[in-house]
Amino acid sequence: MLLRIDQMRAHVVFEDLSHEARHGAARAGNEMHNLLAPRLVRKSALYAVNLPPKSTNARQQLFLIANCMAHPRIIAYPPTLLSVAGHYFWAYRPQIMKAAVITRYGSPAVIKILDVPKPAPAAGEVLIRVHATTVNRTDSGELRPRPRVLGRLVFGLRRPRRTIFGMDFAGVVEAVGAEVMSFKPGDRVFGMCPSRSNGAQAEYVCIPAKAPIAIMPTNTHFDEAVVCEGAFYANSGLRKFHVGPGHRILIYGAIGSAAVQLAKARGAEVTAVAATRHLELLKSLGADRVIDYTAEDFTRIGESLDFVFEAVGKTSFFRCRRLLKPNGTFMATDIGPWGEYLPLIIWSLIAKNNRVLVPLPPRGSGQSFVEFLKALIEAGQFRAVIDRRYPLDAIADAYRYVETGQKVGIVVINA
Repeated sequence: MLLRIDQMRAHVVFEDLSHEARHGAARAGNEMHNLLAPRLVRKSALYAVNLPPKSTNARQQLFLIANCMAHPRIIAYPPTLLSVAGHYFWAYRPQIMKAAVITRYGSPAVIKILDVPKPAPAAGEVLIRVHATTVNRTDSGELRPRPRVLGRLVFGLRRPRRTIFGMDFAGVVEAVGAEVMSFKPGDRVFGMCPSRSNGAQAEYVCIPAKAPIAIMPTNTHFDEAVVCEGAFYANSGLRKFHVGPGHRILIYGAIGSAAVQLAKARGAEVTAVAATRHLELLKSLGADRVIDYTAEDFTRIGESLDFVFEAVGKTSFFRCRRLLKPNGTFMATDIGPWGEYLPLIIWSLIAKNNRVLVPLPPRGSGQSFVEFLKALIEAGQFRAVIDRRYPLDAIADAYRYVETGQKVGIVVINA
C-alpha cells in the first residue's frame, strides 16, 4: 500500500483491496491529511509504504502509517525503517525540486510550477542540475499537437505521455549511477533529453549516460549551450542530401538561424529570406545573400537552387517550386499545422524523386550530433542566437511567445 500526503490532499493507492476497503481507507487518508499537512514544508510530500500482510485492516494500517510519518526521524530521503505496534514501515519525505508540470493538452495556462520528487540516478544514469533549458517549437507542438490526431498518436492519445517537457539542457552533473564511467560529479554538460522520458524544464533531470550528452564546449556559458534542438532537426536534412560545396540553398525564416550556420559550415552557398529587422543578423551568421520578403517576392529572384529549406511554416512547396532545379528538394521542418505536406511527402516517396521531404534524424544519431555540434562551437563555426530569457517560474510566458512564431534563435529558461 502506498500513501502520499501533501498540502493539497491525500493520495492513496492500494493493491488487492475491495471497494469497501478502498472507500474506508480514502476516508482515513483525508483525516490523516488534516493531521499531517500542517507539518509539511515548502509543499513537500510524505510517503509511506507498509510491509504488513495484505489481510490487515486498511483503515488501521493507514493510522499506523500516520504515526510513522509523524516520527521526528522522518525528515528526508533515504527511507527510514520504523516499527509501530509490531508492524514495520518504510517512511520518508523525498527530496524535492521545482518543475514545470503538464498533465493535459491545452494552452500555456495548463502549465503549473510544482514541487515534485527529485529524481535519483539508476544504474547507467546521470543526474544533472539544470542551469539552462529552452522552450522551442517541439515543446509547443507537444503541448498542442497539430494535426490533432497524428500529433496525439505521437505524444499520447488522452494526455501527454510525460509530464515534464524540455529537450535541450545545460548544467552540472550532480551524481552518477553505477557503471557510469564517462561522467563524474562536477562535469559541465549539455545535450538533449530522450523524448520518451521527462525533460529538462525543471531544476534537475536524470538521463542515461549513453543519451545525447557531452562535456560543454570550452569558454561557453550555460545559456549559450542549449542550442541542440533546432540544429539537430536542421542538420538531418543537410546530412541526408550531403549538402556541401557547390550546392545552393535558400533558407526561409530567421528561425532557421541554425540551418544557416550549419549549411555554411558544410560549404554551401546560402540565401536567407527574412523580415527587414533580421537581415543583419543573418549576414553576421554567414549568409551569402539576404532577401527582405517584406520588400520583394523571393520566389521571383530568377535563380535555380538545389534546396529550399522552409523553417517557419509560412510558405509552401507550390510557391517555392519555381526556385528549384528539376532534381531539387523542398525540405520542411514539419508536415504543416494541418498536415498539408503529408500528401506531397507520400507522392515524393512513391515517385522516388525526393521532391518534398520532412527529414527526420536517424534513430541513435543524437550522440554523434552533439559531439559534432560541440566541435563546431569550439571552432567558431556555430554560435547561439538568444532571443529571450525567462525564469522557470515564467515558463508559460515563454510558451506564449514561441507560439507567436516570431522567435529568432532560442528562448532560454533559467532553472
